[in-house]
Amino acid sequence: MKLLIRIKIIAALFLAPFTLAQSVDELIKKNFTEVEKDKESVVTTNKNSALENSTLKTPGQRDIFNFNKVDASEINGFNGKANIVIPIYEIKQDGLSIPIQLSYNSGGVKVDQFATEVGLGWSLDAGPVINKEILGIPDYKSLWYSTQAYGLREAQYGYLTPDPSWGLDAPDLYNIAIKGGLASFYVDKSFNPVLISPYNGLYVSLTQGRLDEQLVKKYGFYRDYSGTAGACPSRPKEPTYLLGYYSDYQCGNVFRTYNETKSIDVIFDKYTYSFKDADYTIPVSTVGFPTVCPPNSGPCYREVSSNTERFINKYNITDIRNNLTQKKVNFYYEELAGSNRYVRNSKVFNLIDPGVNDDIIIPATIVDGYKTDYDVYIKRLISKIVTDKEQIEFVYLKEREDSKSLDIVLNSPTNFTTYYKDPLLSKIYIRDHKNTIINTYSFNYGYFDAQCTNQKFTKESGTMQAA
Repeated sequence: MKLLIRIKIIAALFLAPFTLAQSVDELIKKNFTEVEKDKESVVTTNKNSALENSTLKTPGQRDIFNFNKVDASEINGFNGKANIVIPIYEIKQDGLSIPIQLSYNSGGVKVDQFATEVGLGWSLDAGPVINKEILGIPDYKSLWYSTQAYGLREAQYGYLTPDPSWGLDAPDLYNIAIKGGLASFYVDKSFNPVLISPYNGLYVSLTQGRLDEQLVKKYGFYRDYSGTAGACPSRPKEPTYLLGYYSDYQCGNVFRTYNETKSIDVIFDKYTYSFKDADYTIPVSTVGFPTVCPPNSGPCYREVSSNTERFINKYNITDIRNNLTQKKVNFYYEELAGSNRYVRNSKVFNLIDPGVNDDIIIPATIVDGYKTDYDVYIKRLISKIVTDKEQIEFVYLKEREDSKSLDIVLNSPTNFTTYYKDPLLSKIYIRDHKNTIINTYSFNYGYFDAQCTNQKFTKESGTMQAA
């Protein structure tokens, strides 16, 4: 029996809050090679810089707005959100229930909100997740750098830094979303999970360490240092890794990765939930100050403050094991990585320009500046769920008309030269243990154009449709 359900979900094409970036690849190359200038860098950190004080550090994933799930009741009496859910299928095994469904966040569409792979405001629920909420700066934030005087070092800034001189910072929160077992925890300075209310009888363990070398070396771009002083003659093309550090100054061939909570296990009731498939986000913010010229007609300066983070913002379920029967539900993913072609530009007010205290002194002033934000991401899309009785298969097509991403795979022939259409969920197949298709769900999508690209914000006619 084949059940074909046509679900039309609206996906948005918003152009108003964004500037189309013809050189997003150049922006990334600039921001990720700052510490490699002349192959020797001394890290100077301004703990009270305007960027640190003005930038809200939140995950850059486009589906961040859909993480808040509506309550089980039809209307939430506290926030007024409606419970809008389209059930697809429910996995049942030894008392375990895993609903597969589409959920709509009726809290409203935000100004710079992107549609997900299933439409604007919609999210696909296909198993438990752990979302990480960044408070202050990321717990594991660090920066590798090299100087002639001190050699290779790692500067650490976050809550888990061993350096007490950095200052106070709140630990990041890990929010567990398991049916019947909602809870939150943070990682203390001994790298142990500490559960906070509600407890709900969960036991949490985690694995902490350096990011996997194979993953880090997969994403980045090459720079050609031919003819540059200190460049390795035998390796003039040098990789810049988006999730790691590499330097080949004077043929040093130095490679380092960063620390993170790599995997999480949660024991609840009689099940062990393993979260080993993580989503990574790399939000980049740059604040440019106005050009300031000294009174003696010396050279003019334009101060630019740049901030790049690297952290895991979501842990996807890898498997659920019954601790009594040892039966498993396994979850498989396909990897999606890139940088969206839209750059968000905005004006910021009342920033402290620290000035210049060097051969030419320019005093600190309060100025207005311009802020540029964009996101690099590496995320997992659910592709298959397998039990001993059934298999649920998710099929994606790279056909989105409203969203394209830059190819950031290092050894791809189109690395940092081509933008590809992002994927949308096209079909869901429900198969039995013999791989026979029981049900098929097909999804059709429509598009609308906000028509807000001109400066006068006048209404323009025209629509965009996609089957």
